[in-house]
Amino acid sequence: MFIFLNDYDVAMEALVKRKTDFAGRPAMRSLEVFSQGSGISFSPYSEPWKINRKVASVALRNFLKSKVMDEIIENKMIKFMDKMSAVNKPLAAKEYLNKIQFHILYTLCFGKSTDEEIENFIQRVEEIDKTFGGGFREDIYPIFEKLWPSKNYCQYVKLVNNLLHIFYGYLEEHKRSFDKNNIRDITDQLLLCRNEAEESHDEEVVRVMNDTRILQTVLAVFYAGVDTTRMAMDWFVCFMSGIPEIQEKCRQEIDSVIGTRRPSINDRPNLPFTEACVYETLRLGNVAAFGLPHSTLCDTQVGGYDIPKDTTVMINIYAIHLSPRYWKTPEKFDPYRFLTADGKLEGKPDGWLPFAAGVRSCLGEALAKSEIVTLCAYLLQRFEFRLPDGVDPDFTGVCSGLSGTEIPTSYDVVLKDRFA
Repeated sequence: MFIFLNDYDVAMEALVKRKTDFAGRPAMRSLEVFSQGSGISFSPYSEPWKINRKVASVALRNFLKSKVMDEIIENKMIKFMDKMSAVNKPLAAKEYLNKIQFHILYTLCFGKSTDEEIENFIQRVEEIDKTFGGGFREDIYPIFEKLWPSKNYCQYVKLVNNLLHIFYGYLEEHKRSFDKNNIRDITDQLLLCRNEAEESHDEEVVRVMNDTRILQTVLAVFYAGVDTTRMAMDWFVCFMSGIPEIQEKCRQEIDSVIGTRRPSINDRPNLPFTEACVYETLRLGNVAAFGLPHSTLCDTQVGGYDIPKDTTVMINIYAIHLSPRYWKTPEKFDPYRFLTADGKLEGKPDGWLPFAAGVRSCLGEALAKSEIVTLCAYLLQRFEFRLPDGVDPDFTGVCSGLSGTEIPTSYDVVLKDRFA
């Protein structure tokens, strides 16, 4: 049984007020193959899952305090912005934004790597995405996995197992070279959490945070981050190139706060207008149309209706983000709706759910916000984006995949390098 929650108040009743009732995930064999039953995004709600979530939250919070993230972002942004600057004709920004995000998150998660290694990884991910296609019959009828597995599903399992084998090799290398005084990436940060648990004799954390859970936590951060952020960046440039007065106001704020030095994640509190534009991009850009599915763990209620156990529940974030009940002129790009009268960023408004809510909210929300705002600051500090002559702004979304997520209609931009 499927139900869709199309109203913010009803969604919050399910996700927050009755959070444990709706904390399950529906079983899907294809996702279990990838997550090995231990993925923080798709594994069952349980005591080990709660420990895993708590440890991962601490690890990401501590990682954000380090200088590593700034160093990685600076290195990747300079390299790819130089490539963008070298193009002397209108370019498809999406191609570069996708590469930027893959390279940044890959390095944040797994450490230093060559361009060839990352490009090979991107190719493997694309191959897996192609096999996923319209889904697998094994997810609907699990018995087919044993009796009559489809060729597409067998190919998917093979590709996933090959990729996991590579990642376990990365983890073993991290364990051999681990130095608690030199945390290089998120994998190291999680190993540090386990190391500290061992030293403090926290047997429960040590038992839960085995190699599989550490790897799956890193993969959850990577996959959730790379999809959300690259789509958000694509929409951000689409909106900025189509609304030059908003772009210029962002740039004035960036120039005032940062000047010509490199942007940093620590600049985020001082860039309220830029962050408001990011928030509006996440709302109107529809980067998370339904989020991940929930499953009820018991008979429960929501919105006055009885909901039986094992019901799959989808949050219609798309409808909530465009609801006139919560947003004045919802089809309009308006960052001022996130700002107070004196230009400060308001708290999270009703009707804004790009990272979901409750116990299953996005683990990497703080990481994603900091990264996206910093990337936007880099782009607008260096470039002026405009549409080619004679081209009108087009903010029409194109459905991307089964999740209902939308990406911008293909567009090109003309760049002016302010530092040239």
